[in-house]
Amino acid sequence: MRHVSKYTQAIATEFGQGVPVDAATPGAVELYRKTLAAQPDESVTLISVGYLTNLRNLLLSQPDRHSPLHGIALVKSKVQRLVCMGGQYPRGREWNFYQDTPATQLVIEHWPTPLVFCGFEIGRSVLTGSGLRQANPEAPLARAYQLYNRKSNRPSWDQVTVLLGLDAEVRKKLFGQDFFSFVSEGGNRVMADGTNFWEPLRGRKQSYVTLEVPPEVLATQVETLMIGDNLGITKGKL
Repeated sequence: MRHVSKYTQAIATEFGQGVPVDAATPGAVELYRKTLAAQPDESVTLISVGYLTNLRNLLLSQPDRHSPLHGIALVKSKVQRLVCMGGQYPRGREWNFYQDTPATQLVIEHWPTPLVFCGFEIGRSVLTGSGLRQANPEAPLARAYQLYNRKSNRPSWDQVTVLLGLDAEVRKKLFGQDFFSFVSEGGNRVMADGTNFWEPLRGRKQSYVTLEVPPEVLATQVETLMIGDNLGITKGKL
């Protein structure tokens, strides 16, 4: 299934640094392996906000010029945790999981480090985007929202997941509190149609997030960060 973006080509063209948008670039797995191999052990937090295809391919990857380790061993050596926007909790059927169900199943069953899920139900109620009307209209995020939905509010699945990639103490310093708590007893199970459910499994090192404040409180904080990062960057400067 091919999905044509309303904004990615335009953003790449307008904010590029003179590199042709069709220039040869490393594949996702090679870039993952190169980046991970250069990091200290157990230092990396990976954040996934889309299909799990590339992470599946990383786990199945073979030794190469960047590392003598197979994919699972490389991840186990370098990654502290994975924060994944995917699924719905305690049960549901969510886009990122069912678009490539075999990849989702493999990653969830074989990921070797702690894995935190940010479900559909969290970002759905955290609505942001209209505040970007205050940002520089030629900033990349403001431009992307203009192309996507004319700077209207939409669910903040990805932004919330990125916040979860921060350590809890960093979130507390940033916001004065932490907005999240975690359900850690059990593990995720994904069926053939992409439906997931949380079940009482032992030893899975998995958890999912619950929101401890009204969604509009988190939305205000998320949108403040979105606006703050997009006041000064202009076309050609990314």
